[in-house]
Amino acid sequence: MKFKVFLIFFLILSFSELSGFVYGSLDKEQSQITCNLSFSSTSVGAPIGIFGYVFPIRLANVTIQISNNNRGIWNTLTVILSDYNGNYSYLWFPTAGEYLVRAFLHEDKDFLNATSSAQIIIVSKTLSKITCELSSSYVMLGENVTIMGVIIPTFSGEQITIFMSNDEIYWETLTIVDTASGGNYLYIWNATKTGNFYFKASWLGNNVFIGAESLKCKIIVEEEQDLTIYFVFALILVTVIAGYFIIKKKKR
Repeated sequence: MKFKVFLIFFLILSFSELSGFVYGSLDKEQSQITCNLSFSSTSVGAPIGIFGYVFPIRLANVTIQISNNNRGIWNTLTVILSDYNGNYSYLWFPTAGEYLVRAFLHEDKDFLNATSSAQIIIVSKTLSKITCELSSSYVMLGENVTIMGVIIPTFSGEQITIFMSNDEIYWETLTIVDTASGGNYLYIWNATKTGNFYFKASWLGNNVFIGAESLKCKIIVEEEQDLTIYFVFALILVTVIAGYFIIKKKKR
């Protein structure tokens, strides 16, 4: 008998709590939230404005979420508080990639949760530049030539690959050097063969900048000429001229 009374009491209590829960959920007001981006595409380093509003108008914690893959995995970028007019805004500096961005409102005691539509943005790397110059465009066999240049914007410790060719078609890697603090690089090349040679430089870039390749530069390497024949020719010429003047003087 006592067990039956307890069971009835438990069922009544459970039903009352369940009824209260259902009534409380139905009594909550529906929420809405929007999400907008200042740009749909940009480059690394440029800020992106994320903004929107909450309705009904109120102070609310807005969770901004991003996804950068196709698996539907959302990560929290930040949580910010809307103002008294229901507006919110956030400045974001993304890395390179393609992102989906949305805003989310958690359910609270008065309002149900809400999720905005997702916005897409493509963030590209920034262009860079690299130069390649030679200390001379003409040298003799065995002389040294300085190959130098700079990457812009300037970065230190970046690997620069210097290529060399004698036909502008097939390029081989001459060497790899690191940039100094000002983004400058240099390499001393010894001209061990005669002919026309071409050089260019490139770098792979980093997480902000796209890699770049320089214009090519040319150098002519010639074999040092033997000056003996010129000396003999000059001596003969001087002898002939001197003889001419001596003969002319005797005739007088």
